[in-house]
Parts: sequence; structure tokens; C-alpha cells
Amino acid sequence: MTRNKAGPYRPNLISRPVIVAAVSGDPIAMERIVNHYSPYINKLSIRTLYDEYGNPVRVIDDHMRLALEAKLMHAITKFTIR
Repeated sequence: MTRNKAGPYRPNLISRPVIVAAVSGDPIAMERIVNHYSPYINKLSIRTLYDEYGNPVRVIDDHMRLALEAKLMHAITKFTIR
């Protein structure tokens, strides 16, 4: 990968104003951050279950997904900005 003249490659970063708004309690900014991390949260929440024939089926555990989203929101509220 080559660098362009504008600076280093930064894929899909969350902007600083959104982070500041989320830390201060803005629900829309908080939702944008949770939506940004939702693919990663979904990947972490996958469990392998087995159907009646013994075949493995990968599903998203909703309880785990909600717990991870809650931890992320809690961490955002505790975040300090320098």
C-alpha cells in the first residue's frame, strides 16, 4: 500500500466531534459509535449451535451482543478527552 500526499491511510475512523459528543451524553453520537463497531460486536457474539441432525449452525447470541454493546456504551461514558 502506498501513502498519498494527503497523509497516512486512515480507514473509516470516527471523527473527534462525534467522540466528544458521545462522551458528553449525546444519544445520536453514541448510536453512531455503536453502529460503527456493530460488525465487530456481531463477530464476537457468534456461537456455534447444533441442529437436530448434529450439523453445526453459527448464530449471533443476542444476549452476548447486547452485553458487549452495553460495555461499549459504559466505556464511552468513562472516556476522558485530553
